[in-house]
Amino acid sequence: MSKITDTEKLTGVPETLLVALYLRAVETQRADGIIRDEKAVEMIQSIDYDFARFDRAWLSQVGVAVRTEILDEVTAAFIHQYPDASVVNMGAGLCTRLNRVDNGSITWYELDLPEAIELRRRFFTETDRHQFIERSITGFDWMEQIKIKENQPVLFIGEGLFMYFEEQEVKNIFITMADHFPDAELIFEINGPVSVGRSKHHDALSKTDGQAEFKWGPASGAVCETWDDRIRFVREWNYLDRHRDRWRFMRLFAYIPPLKRYIMNKIVHLRFRKEG
Repeated sequence: MSKITDTEKLTGVPETLLVALYLRAVETQRADGIIRDEKAVEMIQSIDYDFARFDRAWLSQVGVAVRTEILDEVTAAFIHQYPDASVVNMGAGLCTRLNRVDNGSITWYELDLPEAIELRRRFFTETDRHQFIERSITGFDWMEQIKIKENQPVLFIGEGLFMYFEEQEVKNIFITMADHFPDAELIFEINGPVSVGRSKHHDALSKTDGQAEFKWGPASGAVCETWDDRIRFVREWNYLDRHRDRWRFMRLFAYIPPLKRYIMNKIVHLRFRKEG
């Protein structure tokens, strides 16, 4: 089978989907891998791209593995609690999470830019329960394409996404989501403040075309509560709390809470609540 060769369409933030895909595949092939993503292994074999440039990005590899583990766990728990829910995967890229958590009855939306969805269609088939939306997250018209039944639980996932937006942009997105999806829940990744404006020093991002920059990185996702009374902070998970043996020297920061919050990525869980 011929390889996919048109990855030059992926520039800036969209190119990062290839980074995450490769690092999940590499992690899967470790004997002590934190995650298993056989679909990622299959996909990288079909894409003509210089993945080897990321072979020394051990820190990002552990980070991608840990965030995948946490997001899988939280998503699976949500689906267990709400078997007929809808899940919206924002900035979906080549995420394979549905393969691991599908219960046969949820509705799953993959939302991303057209060039990313075009690549996704090479590997995944759209169905009534697995739908693709080719839109920018900042356009807001994508919200009209999410068909939610009355009182149906909804979970939004933002993996490797919001750190590429300015804080005001993220704030606008979350407030508009609260308008459209009261009672919905959101789990998403945040970078530590130390990363903002420093993508050229990142072990993986620095090997891409250089157009993707980290713009937002709060010390805690609790800051989102200050944006709107309907946004409630539930909890967050610091990456350094898991698999410390894999973090090498970075594990020392686990014992210095201010540094741990300032440096490490986290998964944040928010809930939108109705007014009144």
